[in-house]
Amino acid sequence: MRIRILAAATAAALTTGGAQAASFGIYDARSVGMGNIGTSAGNPSNASFYNPALLGAPNKDADFNLELPIVSLRAAAQDEDIIDNFSDLEDDIDRFESATEQLDSNPTIENARAVQNAAAALDSSLQSIDNSPIEVEGFAGVLGAGTTGEWGMSVYGGARVFGGVKAHYEDQAKLEGLANADPNNPEAISTDSDLQSSVTSRGMMVGEYGISLAKEFNIAGHGISFGLTPKILQVQTFDYTTDLNDDTDFNIDENTTEETDFNTDLGVSKMWDNGVRTGLMVKNIIGQTYTTAEGNDLELNPQYRAGISHHTGISTIGIDLDLTENDPVAEGFDRPTQYLAIGGEFDAWNWLQLRAGYRTDLADSYEDTVHAGVGLFHILDVGAAYSDQEVQASVRLGVRF
Repeated sequence: MRIRILAAATAAALTTGGAQAASFGIYDARSVGMGNIGTSAGNPSNASFYNPALLGAPNKDADFNLELPIVSLRAAAQDEDIIDNFSDLEDDIDRFESATEQLDSNPTIENARAVQNAAAALDSSLQSIDNSPIEVEGFAGVLGAGTTGEWGMSVYGGARVFGGVKAHYEDQAKLEGLANADPNNPEAISTDSDLQSSVTSRGMMVGEYGISLAKEFNIAGHGISFGLTPKILQVQTFDYTTDLNDDTDFNIDENTTEETDFNTDLGVSKMWDNGVRTGLMVKNIIGQTYTTAEGNDLELNPQYRAGISHHTGISTIGIDLDLTENDPVAEGFDRPTQYLAIGGEFDAWNWLQLRAGYRTDLADSYEDTVHAGVGLFHILDVGAAYSDQEVQASVRLGVRF
């Protein structure tokens, strides 16, 4: 039952909102497989997400891209044992309730000792998950992009969610008192099994509908591409707390807020004669603050990322860097991030794409992640990443012509 509460809160964070640092996000399988880079190493199929200026850069891959669908998921926890600890919690709560029921109906020394042991175990389980968030992030969308060599346009729609689930331990005095009670006086031991500890899920889902436009201009003899993505944002915040003893279902009318906003992404890129490309991206240039149903403020601030990459006919290698630290959307559910990542792709005979990457957090909030991915015939892409604290997975289907 209690793991159902955790699952419901996590599902709500995935489907309605969340609370974690608003990084550039995970979008497509190619980028996930290459360390989440794309500011200069991207292509028209993911330019709207990483740098719209890439739509105006010379492109030999295709004149039109249709991506349907793109699905990416990420889960992270600073405590790598948190999922196992939540699983143990279910058994410990059931054992505690059973022990108190037995003591209430039959107050013997043996049953009093069973309550002592169950309370001590539950105390340990709740301490292990207290204020240790589980983070979830996801994206699902569709995209169509066309390029002419100097002009480019992309139309996309999708939903990005970033969420967190966190437990709050409020029963330490009660459980420690039961664990230290005198078993020789069983009738004096409380058999109240109600718990005040709770689980909170908080954050937002952002529905994005945008049009990316880009053009290459000749400036002092250099071809420089500029791009922008005006977009409509449908923001739904989520803020939900439930007691561990509470089976009340999530109420979407009481626990969410909705707003519609406008924002813009800006990008610039330059392809040099030696196969090197540079790029710069500003995401969400208009900072926004959203207030949840419980009065908590969530923020989406501008983000700045630079990239450099080298391209040949069969390979791409690139580096992306967050130029500023990304602040948490909601304090306490995540930590600041500033990513530096390197990734590469080898295109074998234009039908098999092999990818790898590595990402580190300069803010020291999360462990380094190792990335890998594969593409087949430019139709199917799969990417994944792993560390002891984090997993990512992404798949994309599409056509190019």
